[in-house]
Amino acid sequence: MGKKINRIEGSDPINVKITLFKNGKFIAYIYDISCKSENTGTYKQIDTLLTLEFEDQKSKYLGAKYKIENDSVKCLDCNLDLRLKITTPNN
Repeated sequence: MGKKINRIEGSDPINVKITLFKNGKFIAYIYDISCKSENTGTYKQIDTLLTLEFEDQKSKYLGAKYKIENDSVKCLDCNLDLRLKITTPNN
């Protein structure tokens, strides 16, 4: 997809990894006890607001709007209270 710039991840209450690429695309992996799902699409970041636009139907665990505060990321429209952090990806 291109050069990774950030990864957003968390494991409470489910495992989520969202990798943001320099070209404006993202890939998200969601792992729970019974399955793994993958979502792709594009993103836009304006100041502390991150908006994901999904290519296909999004996972029920993900939202489209996130607020970034330092290294913490809060989902503004998720069904679950995800605890996410920004980490540096391995390229």
